[in-house]
Amino acid sequence: MQNGNTNMHELLNHSHLSIQDILQINQLWAEIQVTHQHFVEKPEFEK
Repeated sequence: MQNGNTNMHELLNHSHLSIQDILQINQLWAEIQVTHQHFVEKPEFEK
């Protein structure tokens, strides 16, 4: 779970809500989808 500072940052800087609107919020739920890719080069072996 994120801390309150991160949530407040998201609301203040990345939403259209005013400070008065934000202060009236009792709960906040956020969901994100993430695609994680990890690539590894296969080492070449000597013959």
